[in-house]
Amino acid sequence: MRYIISWALIQDARPGDLAPSLINSSRPSVGIIACDDLEHLVEREIPALRKLHRDGYVRLFFLSTLNTDNRDEGLVAFGRFLAKRLHIVHLACHACEKNPLSQSYLLVNTRFDITMEDFVVREFTIRHHPFVVLNACLTGTINPLYISNWAALFWERGARGVLATEFHVPDAFAAAFSEELYRHFLSNKPIGEALLAARRHFWEEERNPLGLAYALYSSPSIRIVNAN
Repeated sequence: MRYIISWALIQDARPGDLAPSLINSSRPSVGIIACDDLEHLVEREIPALRKLHRDGYVRLFFLSTLNTDNRDEGLVAFGRFLAKRLHIVHLACHACEKNPLSQSYLLVNTRFDITMEDFVVREFTIRHHPFVVLNACLTGTINPLYISNWAALFWERGARGVLATEFHVPDAFAAAFSEELYRHFLSNKPIGEALLAARRHFWEEERNPLGLAYALYSSPSIRIVNAN
C-alpha cells in the first residue's frame, strides 16, 4: 500500500519507447473497448466515463460492435480502432486463459474475441502510443509459467504504458477502481501516484486490498498535462 509497483519488460526496441511521459491535452481522447455483458461495467463504469465526457474532462470514442459473421472484417475494425489518435485506450472486458496460451483471448464484444495469436498474425499497431488500461482479470501475469501476457503484447505494439491486473478482480470492484483512478489521473497526477492514491482510497475507506491487483507496465511518471 505504500509503494508504486511497476514492472520493467525486457524487450527489443519498440515503438512506444520514444513516446514522452507527458501527454499534452486539455481534454484527452479515450478509446473505450467494452464487453457490455458485464453488469457493473454497464451500470457504473461506462456511466462514470460518460460523465467525464459530459463534464469536459475527456472525449470518449467507443469501439463499434464487431461483425461476428465476418471475423476478418471484425479484426480489421479492431486494428483500425487501436490505430486511432487516442491518448488512452480503456479495455473493460473478459480475459480468458486457454491452452495453448496463443488461444487466450479478450472478449471485447459480447460475442467477439481477440486472441493472442490474432495480435501476432495481424500485427496490430498502436500507432499514436496511448496509455492502455486493461481493466480485466489477469491481463498482466496470466500464469507464472508463461513469459507472454496481454500487458506485454500491448506494450510491444506501441502503447506508451499499460496498467494491468495480476489476479482476478470482481467486476464490481473493477468498475469502482476505474472511477477512482481517473479522478486522480485527470487531476495532473502521474499515473504512479494516481494508482497509489486509488489503491489507498479503497484500503483506508473499506479495508479492501484489491487495489494491489493493479500493476504498471510502464514508467510511473506518465502524466496528463493541461487537463481540466
